[in-house]
Amino acid sequence: MRKPLLLALLLLTAVLAWYLGRDLLVFAALLAVVLLVRAKVMLERRRQNLRELQLEQTSSRRLRQTSRNLDAVLQQLGMPPDSFKRSEINFKVNQLASRIEWLLESARSLALLDSLTQLPNRRHFIEQVQIESARSKRSRKRFAVLFIDVDKFKAINDTYGHATGDRALVAVSQRLKDTIRAGDFLSRLGGDEFAVLMDLSAIKNNSEQTLKAHAHLFACRIMAMFEELANLDNVSIDIDISIGVNVVDPDSSDPEAILRQSDLAMDQAKSQQHARVAVFDVATAKGGYDDYQLYADLKDALRQGGLSMAFQPVVDGEKRLRGVEALARWRHPSRGIIGPDVFLDIAERYRMMRELGEHLFQLSLDGFLALDGALQQPGLRLSSNVSPSQLSDPQLQARLLGMLERTGVDPKRVTLEITEASILDRSATTEANLQALRAAGIELSLDDFGTGYSSLNLINTLQPNEIKIDRSFVLALHTDPYARQIVEVIAGMSTQMPLHLVAEGVEDEATFQALRKLGIQYFQGYLFSKPLPVAELAACYGAAISAGT
Repeated sequence: MRKPLLLALLLLTAVLAWYLGRDLLVFAALLAVVLLVRAKVMLERRRQNLRELQLEQTSSRRLRQTSRNLDAVLQQLGMPPDSFKRSEINFKVNQLASRIEWLLESARSLALLDSLTQLPNRRHFIEQVQIESARSKRSRKRFAVLFIDVDKFKAINDTYGHATGDRALVAVSQRLKDTIRAGDFLSRLGGDEFAVLMDLSAIKNNSEQTLKAHAHLFACRIMAMFEELANLDNVSIDIDISIGVNVVDPDSSDPEAILRQSDLAMDQAKSQQHARVAVFDVATAKGGYDDYQLYADLKDALRQGGLSMAFQPVVDGEKRLRGVEALARWRHPSRGIIGPDVFLDIAERYRMMRELGEHLFQLSLDGFLALDGALQQPGLRLSSNVSPSQLSDPQLQARLLGMLERTGVDPKRVTLEITEASILDRSATTEANLQALRAAGIELSLDDFGTGYSSLNLINTLQPNEIKIDRSFVLALHTDPYARQIVEVIAGMSTQMPLHLVAEGVEDEATFQALRKLGIQYFQGYLFSKPLPVAELAACYGAAISAGT
């Protein structure tokens, strides 16, 4: 039917074209083109509709499959799918998702917790150090890591059994929990090792020395928590710990390296007899790897005059000069300044403290004579440090008194500073040295007072003329109630005994005035002067040292 009609239309078109001419033929051609384009558009639209229909069918199949899967899950949970409306099903699905999320979080927590103490484990601690390191780098605020080790834990296990050993670790963790502050992070690294990430961001004075003092003081507070016996069922055990303190540089980013530095400090703390707290120092760490080379270099410095002495003023409540403390210095030719804690420790370990101590005491006397001659101040005193190994040397009294006699320095103007560790387990030789030095008129000072276990008992034992309050308590006087309480107790005690009190580490006027009000008589710190060579110190007090001195 359509074909004859089409042929008729073509014939009619041809006839019209014959009669109407070429213009009508062109018009007809254009009309044909328009019709073809419209047909093509309609065809493409039909194809698009078909594709959309296919997608809807696919989506519908997926929805039906998801619904069947959901019904299966609900049936496993004991909830028939036909007994719930769709909104109720959605609610249950959300509950299920929350439960799964909780289980995943619980699994993560279990992976980050120590099963015995329920403290964060090593992995969690490393993650926290990474977070804190990134924050420290942005804010330039330091933090500290305290590495804590239980002393002789193997002996506890061997003596009382592993069950008691586990209870001891739980007791340690509880005492640590009771000590740390809200912003700190406590972890059990494994075995008998614990760590604390200490927040230092609230301390306004951001100097490294101040932060180290605060961290050291906090470590001392932790140590104080272990003075009492631990009652473990029917067994009472004396648990001792050692603590390594590392105030972390803001540019440090390797958590394992940060932990190693704290571990190195802890090892140093273990090597000390009683004050089992040590603060990490870069030079200390370096010495830990090549200390024999430092020992050889120290011997060269001793032979070639490479050591020197600086003097720091000790003033009274009116800031008048009353004495000076001699402090050893060593400028290494390639490593720069090596701290006295480092090279004195090396001298102790390599048994050269006798020779080194005598040399440093002679340098102290020479510098004091030059300073005394320049200042012409009657009653000016010299304080010099004596190590534990020197006190155990039978010849110490003879050598020191001989040097005083040769130089003409009156022994009554000399104070020897002794640490608590020097006299806690003193021998008959140590006692003989102390008695001979006292008899000659030399005064004794108990240095770093307050940081050890038995500070108060030592006063009766040693009967010192002077007590030097450790700088960690002084620096934290305004921010730590514990530090202020210690200083108040010491100040109150001195009123009942013939003792001079010297506060070390006085760095600002407010601290100076607060200490004066508490009854402290003498002061030492950067507020008055840093340790200086003799000529510079004399110039500060209006005197001059001749070039030949």
